[in-house]
Amino acid sequence: MKNAYTRLYVAALLAGTCFAVPSFAHAQSASQEADSGAIDDIVVTATRREERLQDVPVAVTALGAEQLEDLQINEASALMRVTPNMIVNDYGGRPSSSRIGMRGPFNTDAIVTVDNPVGLYLNGVYIARTAGGNLNFFDVQRVEALRGPQGTLFGRNTIGGAVNVVPVAPTDEFEGSLELGYGNYDAFEGGLVVNVPITDQAAFRLSYQHREHGGYRDSNAPGGAGQELDDLNQDYVRAQFRLDASPNWDILLSADYTNDENNGTALTVVEALGLGNFYVDTITGSTDSLTNWVDPYAEHTGAQAQYFNGHAWGVSGIITGDLGPATLRSITAFREYDESNASDAEGTPYSFVYTIPGSGRDGQQFSQELQLFGTALDGRFDWITGVYYFNEEGNELTPYNSFPEFSGVTFVTLGSGENTSMAVFAQGTYNLTPDWRVTAGVRWARDERSVISQNYNGALTNSTPVTPVACALLTASLPDCVTAPPESDFEYFPFTIGTDYRFDENFMVYAKYSRGFRSGGWNLRATAAGALNAFEPEQLDSIEIGQKADFFDRHLRVNLAAYYDEYTDIQIQSVVVVGPQITSTITNSGDARIYGIEAEVTAVFGDWTLGATLGTADAEFTRVSAAFVDGDPFPYTPEYTGSVFADYSIPTSFGEINLHGDYTFRGETSWGTSHAAYLQATTLTADAYGTFNAVASIRFGEDVELQFWGKNLTDEDYLPDISDLSGAGLIAGNPGDPMTYGARLRYTY
Repeated sequence: MKNAYTRLYVAALLAGTCFAVPSFAHAQSASQEADSGAIDDIVVTATRREERLQDVPVAVTALGAEQLEDLQINEASALMRVTPNMIVNDYGGRPSSSRIGMRGPFNTDAIVTVDNPVGLYLNGVYIARTAGGNLNFFDVQRVEALRGPQGTLFGRNTIGGAVNVVPVAPTDEFEGSLELGYGNYDAFEGGLVVNVPITDQAAFRLSYQHREHGGYRDSNAPGGAGQELDDLNQDYVRAQFRLDASPNWDILLSADYTNDENNGTALTVVEALGLGNFYVDTITGSTDSLTNWVDPYAEHTGAQAQYFNGHAWGVSGIITGDLGPATLRSITAFREYDESNASDAEGTPYSFVYTIPGSGRDGQQFSQELQLFGTALDGRFDWITGVYYFNEEGNELTPYNSFPEFSGVTFVTLGSGENTSMAVFAQGTYNLTPDWRVTAGVRWARDERSVISQNYNGALTNSTPVTPVACALLTASLPDCVTAPPESDFEYFPFTIGTDYRFDENFMVYAKYSRGFRSGGWNLRATAAGALNAFEPEQLDSIEIGQKADFFDRHLRVNLAAYYDEYTDIQIQSVVVVGPQITSTITNSGDARIYGIEAEVTAVFGDWTLGATLGTADAEFTRVSAAFVDGDPFPYTPEYTGSVFADYSIPTSFGEINLHGDYTFRGETSWGTSHAAYLQATTLTADAYGTFNAVASIRFGEDVELQFWGKNLTDEDYLPDISDLSGAGLIAGNPGDPMTYGARLRYTY
């Protein structure tokens, strides 16, 4: 049995006992109070200070610990099931990575020179790269998904929104939990939480989880026959130490580590283009055609064995001090990641594109933030100000072969980048009356970015790197290092202004106007000199109106938002022809307008809880340039996303039974359009789909719970992600997870 020793070790570590999940709490931003059945509140930090969710004039989806566990949302990529207008995918089959989009803005690459449009934060610490960004939600207090530009308080690269993951902090009680689970595809998981008070002022908390499952698809690739693809083998550990240094000062030290080892993903052919058919026809003497391999859900044949190894770790220190009239908070953090892989990009027996073993990337980042916040003018003015510093360095090495039967062509992305950002910000909220507030905030930020590129295009005779600047040599024939790499500087002034009015303690309306930016950068993947370009920042201006409302003694919650965005200088990665070469480029390819509505509704009556979420996005280009033409669909933005759910609670003599079912759906999604000369024009589109999920939980007293769960119970075929390989003559897809089910037992002490 796969990883048998690992399982025995983990099972022994967890004492072979009992385990699983607490009773199913009721959806999204609410849980049910045991005594009254009313919808309870959750506290969030959307304004960088703690507030009730219903008091925050921002579109936020907030999930507490019980919701996360019972909805089986165990990592960042699962958030889109319950968050309107959110789309999350891994990058190239790397399960520890995540690309997050909200309300349109999305990222198509993971390299250090291209930033994400949605900020990801771990307890307030910004995580810049997709590598290691699919954060584990084990032993997490809550997750907050803020939609719309958040640049004033959270900084650049939050034009789509921000996601903040808040772990459970050490407490002054000796407590913890043990859990084990098993499911189909040979799935196994085990978790351990130990919280130990050291003194009255200090406590330590350790959280560990192991997750694995066999592959959802098999490989018949030479050298990889029998490989199980789309498998999982992950270990995650977090350690925290809390010290109440004095009555006015608190210190929280944290460290986390993630290790992923798997066989990669099963990419398949979604569409065959002219160049791809020509290639297969030529090398097979017209006995086969790429068209014969168009089946997104077929078994993965492949041309080589695959693997993926990824590691990410970080440390942080948060110091909070009460200065009397104000509170000072310092957040210091360091993070590091590395990845190595070999992959087949299309799953046919022909070598269109495959990365050579040893491909990968690594990087590290340091950040320091100081916040000062308080209340003035007899409690009528809440304010926050601060400074921020960020520095990261990253390296990329991606050698890959294409069309080896023709010439054994090798392309190499070899380069590095360094990014430095500095910012100053301030925001204030003034109470005009006890019920009417106005808010204004602004941020100044400056980025300095440098890049060293030593890319190589083996398709050219006597090929040389696309630039002469490098401090690493691929072969002895390449030019010497030049120590003055290209540099670029950008400045930003994101801001927000808004107002909110409370009719009573349960009904608030708000309106705001915000501007955000996504940093400019460099196209590090260029294999033609004309494509090694710097691109400018994106800008998004957003108008949002909304309501936060509870009715019928807080038995019905209706949170609504409507938005209108002007999105300019959009960064688009596309395949182009530069001279005799096919290469990729990133350009500011146009402007767009995006508008829509979002709704999150929860109703509690008796033993039932019903709810629904819905997000719509009407997006179209208002100006297009090189990568698009008039009429092209706007990419990465489904017209609608949503979910419906129902919970039923049954009291018993031994405890409680909770039943849950939900249906999550997403509309048709365009993943881009290719118009490169010499290539067949095509639009990359994934069909609409929906999945049904269910959970049954049995609680025995307060300590033991048994849970049975199932995902995609109708075994729906769907494509959550599509890749543009038109330069190689095809479009590839990454099939979604099949039906999975299992059981989990948990013991809490």
